[in-house]
Amino acid sequence: MRELHEGICGLHSGERSLVTKVLCIGYYWLTLRANALDFTKRCKHCQEFADIPHTTPDNLHNLSSPWPFTMWGMNILGPLPKTLRAVKYLLVAIDYFTKWIEARPLQQVIANEVEKFM
Repeated sequence: MRELHEGICGLHSGERSLVTKVLCIGYYWLTLRANALDFTKRCKHCQEFADIPHTTPDNLHNLSSPWPFTMWGMNILGPLPKTLRAVKYLLVAIDYFTKWIEARPLQQVIANEVEKFM
């Protein structure tokens, strides 16, 4: 079981696929599933490099808008690498209801440019 899990061709797979690999090569015993689960739980590398979510579980909050174009989200991206027209920033707005996106490149972020965009 160790060779299939962490050997030359082992991928540190989970309990289910480890059981399948053992069965495919022709072995079976009554406690195979329990042994595979115990083996994968005790694998040091699997414990060390496992994907662990670092966010606390929380309910999702729905952002709903009652009708189109009543709620907008805006963001300024940048500074970006300069282009031929010396554009460094990107002003982006999205409507929450229709998911309509508008974007405008800006050379500099000033109130007049944002006001013209809106």
